[in-house]
Amino acid sequence: MKGSKIYNVGIYIRLSREDEDKKKMESESISNQRNIILDYINNQDENFKIYDEYVDDGVSGTTFDRPDFNRLIKDIESGNVNCVITKDYSRLGRDYIKAGEYMEKYFPEHNVRYIAILDDIDTYLDNVSNDIAPFKAVFNDQYAKDTSKKVKRTLRNRKEQGLFLGWKAVYGYKLDENDRYKLVVDEEAAKVVKRIFKMAYDGMGCKVIADTLSKEGVPIPSVYADLNRGRKSSAYGLWNSRTIDEMLNNETYIGNMTQGRRKRINYKIKKEIRIPKESWIIVENTHEPIIDKEMFDVVQKSYKKNKNQQSNTKNHLLKGFMFCEECGHAISISTKKDGRAYINCSYYQKYSKFKVCTPHTMNYFLLEEMVLKEVRDMCKKYVKSTNFETILKNSSKRNKLRENLLGQINACKLEKEKLSNRKKQIYFDKTDEVITLEEYRDFSNQIVNDIIKQDEILSELEKQLGILENKITPNDEYQEIIKEYLKMRKPNKRLLSYIIDKIIINQNKEITIKYNIKNPQDLLNEISAKKIAKNGNVIDGN
Repeated sequence: MKGSKIYNVGIYIRLSREDEDKKKMESESISNQRNIILDYINNQDENFKIYDEYVDDGVSGTTFDRPDFNRLIKDIESGNVNCVITKDYSRLGRDYIKAGEYMEKYFPEHNVRYIAILDDIDTYLDNVSNDIAPFKAVFNDQYAKDTSKKVKRTLRNRKEQGLFLGWKAVYGYKLDENDRYKLVVDEEAAKVVKRIFKMAYDGMGCKVIADTLSKEGVPIPSVYADLNRGRKSSAYGLWNSRTIDEMLNNETYIGNMTQGRRKRINYKIKKEIRIPKESWIIVENTHEPIIDKEMFDVVQKSYKKNKNQQSNTKNHLLKGFMFCEECGHAISISTKKDGRAYINCSYYQKYSKFKVCTPHTMNYFLLEEMVLKEVRDMCKKYVKSTNFETILKNSSKRNKLRENLLGQINACKLEKEKLSNRKKQIYFDKTDEVITLEEYRDFSNQIVNDIIKQDEILSELEKQLGILENKITPNDEYQEIIKEYLKMRKPNKRLLSYIIDKIIINQNKEITIKYNIKNPQDLLNEISAKKIAKNGNVIDGN
């Protein structure tokens, strides 16, 4: 054996949705990944002992919030696993920032050896493959990005054809048993839809309609869907005015397929944002209507008038970001005549008579001031800790990788030159009758094939160099946003939506800000650890 150290191996296998679409290619199958890893372990002169197998089937590599990956992390932190093996680096993940963090920071900090078999990566060894790994992660990340774009284009084309692409039908409809891309009327739910429109037609407001349905115990859309599947719903079962408002504005009910009302910020961030109606994808006359157009138009005019009357209310910056920790519903803002504003749990505010949740009352402007100060401080810490553009430009590792790539490129060009000279030489050998015509053709074909291979290698190396020269540092998509934020006295909602995911407020009025970017405290901890290691006498135990 190479060493006496025992490695308790966590075999990690991942099959993404993208891989599933590749006609179930055997090279990407669960069983094939398992066989490759087991064959590798059995043929190594190492003290490998399999602790457990962790499989995430049908989970995208752009997220690291995967059930079995989380289980693997727990086993690492409990000391049960000290070696992780994957088929290749992309199985770990396709987010180059996160994948790099695990390989270069998390695994070493927890004394975990990481092996990616087909990429020849082994953190126990000092080899070139380990140095090149960040670039492979970038390629994997770019692949995920390109795949996301292709999927979006495909889905948009299908939506523009009037095909329904949701996983569940709009309330009032169900999926056609013979064609899941078509909607058919759900007679039971359609009765409720008709009643909602009739109440709105008669002048009832969204809140009054919602309260009426709640008092009568009419199942909300999510509960109704669960009941139809024979499942017990975890939802509260109370209607709210936003649900009613969205239904009254949905042209699906007049027979027009209406999709694309929301979109994700990007392929890495799950948070969705509403988009303007003019950008919705609406295809007319795709299915049977539940509501006639005349009634729909009357309701639209009535609600547009009411909204215009309410448009003089202040558009508060944090509106839409705040959520109740206890019930998960949005935190609303109430404005007094004298200009004062307070936040409250919207669910409690609407349904206090049902004894749900608690008020969560706070002065809004004080809260806004606190949040904006915290976000600004975070941005400053982020700039300081990441050093933005200079972090990679000034790193010796980056220079080492660049030199390595340039060396490989030069070697490739020299090899091409040698092959070209060799081709010329065998031509003269043929002319001088040193070799036969048949021999010349064989030699010439082989050299041409070798030149083609060198061209392919050269192209790939130059692509890697281009990424190294042109790619901005990790979290580059946030750099300009943060810079813009720091320049502004007060940010706008657009900027805030890129930086903040949500603001969680609990009943004790404690505030937690969830960021779209890396947790600033983690960054500070990294800096602190580096300073201690530099100024103190901390020695790496590996």
